[in-house]
Amino acid sequence: MSPQDARERSEGRSGPVTTESTMGAYEPSDDAIVLLARRHGLDPLAPSAASIQYLDQAIERVARAYLTAAPAELTEEVRLHVAWVRRLLDNSRAPAQHHRLYVQFGYLTGILAQLSLAQGDHDATQGYCAAAMQAADEAGDGQLRAWILSIQAMLAAYTNRHQDVIDLTGAGLQAAGQAASATAVKLASLQARAHAVLGDRQAAEAALARARQTTAQVHPEEQERGLFAFPEEKLASHEGQVWLQLGAPERAQESLQRALRLLDSSKGARRSPVDQAMVRLHLARSHAELGQFDEARQQAEEALALHRQRPVDHTRRRAHELATLLKPYGESEATQKILQELTRA
Repeated sequence: MSPQDARERSEGRSGPVTTESTMGAYEPSDDAIVLLARRHGLDPLAPSAASIQYLDQAIERVARAYLTAAPAELTEEVRLHVAWVRRLLDNSRAPAQHHRLYVQFGYLTGILAQLSLAQGDHDATQGYCAAAMQAADEAGDGQLRAWILSIQAMLAAYTNRHQDVIDLTGAGLQAAGQAASATAVKLASLQARAHAVLGDRQAAEAALARARQTTAQVHPEEQERGLFAFPEEKLASHEGQVWLQLGAPERAQESLQRALRLLDSSKGARRSPVDQAMVRLHLARSHAELGQFDEARQQAEEALALHRQRPVDHTRRRAHELATLLKPYGESEATQKILQELTRA
């Protein structure tokens, strides 16, 4: 979906936003919403400063949990909060309160988009992104809009629409404005990778430089926000992917080894098994391209062990890509074994 498509789908509507993916069979019951609200001593229908504060805290908690929890475990919890925010919006009258609820709806629906992407449900990802983008437009929130565009850019990358990635990240960086944010770093990194895939080394290096310059200005606390963060280890991983795409596996290994050291020394949510698996899969590819097949097998085995801790669609896709790369070199029994495991991932 292009930025223009997202804008057109969000214009001309007001009131609570919905999509087929956020309604129907997935709609939590009124009883479930009442239980959630009363568990925290809040009114299930009437918005208040207390309910808005609770929702802000819930969004931050879920964003941190995202990096280590199974996507399916979080999905139902987030859907319940989305349904509650929609009911609060129905009863909201104060403009400032209404605005804040729209922002919360946008972030919660964006989290559902990210969870759907992790589970390989691209149709749901698109639907949730459309709803979140409408909320961002209703609220006039550029940072929310930029973050949703980054999810759309990830989806475009997974489906090999690399020019769309460049267009979406460009729109996202424009929406983010001059503020140094983790989202801006993510957008520039995604853009660098897309330029690299298309063979434009100069543009890829320029986007990487922008990402590096921005990350130096991001407040450290912002890089502890889980799903909303894009810390140094993620940037180093993206750098490695850029150099792989540009045909420089040795240079890629420098960035990927730095990402691995940072991940191994991280604590809490930043020690993400998904990120660790992805870096090792890219390292395995770099070793394979250099003819270092023993090292490639070792990294692949470690990546698969991490993938089993938190299986998501993007590590599965990368595992299958690595299997395709290794297939011509599968004469040895050890390589045959890892090929089978990568294919089954």
